[in-house]
Amino acid sequence: MRIPPYALLLLMTAAIQAEAALREVPVSGPPRAEPVRQVVIHATGGPDCDPARRFRGGTLDGIVAHFLRHQGTISIHYVIGRDGSVVSMVPESRVAHHVRGRNADSIGIELVNDGDGRDPFPDAQIAALASVLRGILDRHGLRFSSVKSHAELDDSSLTCEGQRIKRKQDPGAAFPWSPLQRAVESRALAVPTVRKEERATAPDEAASQRNRRQEELRARLRQNARDQDDARTALRLSRQQRARDPEAAALAMRQGDDQIGSMEEAISQLEQREKELRAELKAVGQTRERAAVDDSR
Repeated sequence: MRIPPYALLLLMTAAIQAEAALREVPVSGPPRAEPVRQVVIHATGGPDCDPARRFRGGTLDGIVAHFLRHQGTISIHYVIGRDGSVVSMVPESRVAHHVRGRNADSIGIELVNDGDGRDPFPDAQIAALASVLRGILDRHGLRFSSVKSHAELDDSSLTCEGQRIKRKQDPGAAFPWSPLQRAVESRALAVPTVRKEERATAPDEAASQRNRRQEELRARLRQNARDQDDARTALRLSRQQRARDPEAAALAMRQGDDQIGSMEEAISQLEQREKELRAELKAVGQTRERAAVDDSR
């Protein structure tokens, strides 16, 4: 669901003026031995071979209870409900088990959502997420580029009835990355301009940051391409199913369940996200070229 300008304004205003209501449900974790380098966004729902559990986001209290029951194997730092309620679980100073192979240097945030690319993320939830993210990024000296999707970091798969599908697809195609970034950065301090005489103090670090950002953007583009392939495959199968059973398709339309339209919108959002990623990658490359010219002077 594309957020219209007036809704984006409300979202940014809420994120700027209000701090998220936070409830603590403490869960311990191993002490953090590495600095926080990234924040991982999850959705509580996702693929599953069991239809009863497939893309079921659940409720805030149900998800918190799930983490409490399984805290020896899985855990999370924050859970945010659809109404913007925030539950803090594992302290940021400790490691949570939320993304395989990337727990040591990350903070995990779960959003109550089906994670199917069609379930919308309410404005209140995104406003609360923006508030939580601003605090995390400030405390750990990070930029929004450090915010990652679970899908980016976990390429594992599962096989259901002989069909192999991506195991972690969250937060999904419906997640509003660009509005979230604008909301998070709306209160950000301007980055001071580095004078030429100061630039020599850390040229290698600046170049390394640009290189890392380019690698991150290329990884996101690769993931976006995989997500588009998956979405187009699902759309093709849905169209075939509709053709086989037009009566069921017509009933679903009358009941407001336009699955085809939702999938087409998800693909459109993925295509828009691809354009944004390519534009940012181009901008980083141009910055790199300008820096090389400046350093040669």
